[in-house]
Amino acid sequence: MAFGNLYLINLLNNFSTFSYVKLGALLLAACSGLYLLSRPDIFFSTRLAILSLIPIINITLPPKRFDLSVFTVLLIICFLVLLIRVLLKKDAINLIPDKLAFLFLLSALPPVFLGFDSLNSIEFFFKVLILDYLFFIVIYDFLSEKNAFRDIVKYLALALIFISLAIFFEFITGINLSGEEKNLNALKKFTRCAGFFQDPQKAAQFLAVGITFFILLLCRNVPLGKTVSRLVSASLPVSYGALLLTASKNGIIIGLLLPTLSIILFNNNNKLKSTFLFFLLPLFLLMLLVFQNALTTMILKSSAGTRMTEISQSSNIRVNIWHESWLAFQNYGNLVAGVGPGNYQELIMRADPERRNDKAEGRYVPDQPESGYLKILYETGLFSLVGLFLFSLGIVRKAAKSFFASEQTVSTNIAISASFALVAFSFGFVTLFTVTDNKNLMIFVIMYALLSYLQKNNFILNTHDE
Repeated sequence: MAFGNLYLINLLNNFSTFSYVKLGALLLAACSGLYLLSRPDIFFSTRLAILSLIPIINITLPPKRFDLSVFTVLLIICFLVLLIRVLLKKDAINLIPDKLAFLFLLSALPPVFLGFDSLNSIEFFFKVLILDYLFFIVIYDFLSEKNAFRDIVKYLALALIFISLAIFFEFITGINLSGEEKNLNALKKFTRCAGFFQDPQKAAQFLAVGITFFILLLCRNVPLGKTVSRLVSASLPVSYGALLLTASKNGIIIGLLLPTLSIILFNNNNKLKSTFLFFLLPLFLLMLLVFQNALTTMILKSSAGTRMTEISQSSNIRVNIWHESWLAFQNYGNLVAGVGPGNYQELIMRADPERRNDKAEGRYVPDQPESGYLKILYETGLFSLVGLFLFSLGIVRKAAKSFFASEQTVSTNIAISASFALVAFSFGFVTLFTVTDNKNLMIFVIMYALLSYLQKNNFILNTHDE
């Protein structure tokens, strides 16, 4: 019904804005009525719909002037239904389940009104931070449902598979699936592929986080059931292949390093460790010896191989960008309040007025300083720097509490897996502000919600499929 109404809106392009508002109200009324008059599992199904559409969650829905994505529409409907359940006293939810996360959200609010462009900041604040918060509330509540954890793992595994297949498809055909302009030469030359993502680094971060999470679940012997275990196992090899095609140094290094350390140092699964040490590792070394020339020709001459062999040069370029962005912020920014969420591009154009002409002519002007942490500092200043520091300490505290628990239960092992996934995400965030892509936002929130929920609650998972 929701998508039918949205399609109807698209057919009424000649209507006034007021007509869109009326149709939007009808849509909300229809969804609310559908919930109130139907079975209680509608809400459960709506939340599953969010997870099942992870690969294409960024698709924009009509009318384009409202810039509504699949993710935004489903999330808002889901949150409104959640509030309806609260009003009807069918559910009791805590709108502030994590005080440090909520503090960080509030700390970013003052710069919205103190920066360069408040209207732009309000839009950015809603698209990233408010959606982040709403999704956290929805997922946190969802985890109390039966089999919610396995549903999350199942849809994440399917997402990794479909995203990997999209990257393979883009590499083979040269068809750009993300809508962003990229250099596509198909099989004539190794290209950086992003699949459904806006940027190859964002795709690499998503894959590295998912791979790390799944490897840890296997290492800690978390019972997933046969079906979900097979999906997880199937997602890992295709994800590694897709990760290589992104040619992202950060993602490839993290996707290899953290899982390898996990298997060697933090592994309770003897079968997995034996497979890695006595089969996969020797096989990899043998391939390097036998196919040395072929691998050198095929990989080292590709953009992925070149990028991996020129890490120092690439790192120097990024450090220079960080330095130049810091100089611009010193001259035109405000250390206390920042420049306002979403206003980094305006900062760059004030520091270099010629960039304003570039933007007017449709040329690329950076909207982030090649680092998620620096973007947060520049755009929200000291207001949120303290909030970010406390938020990060909270993550470390939760992770340490699970890792050093006297009894390693299923819940503590899941929390440990989510902690390692967050470590993988934090490394990816060093080189790019990734959460403007809803898929990266989703995987971060899912891992953090798991970690937060399991500090107060436990999962009981059967070893068989139900």
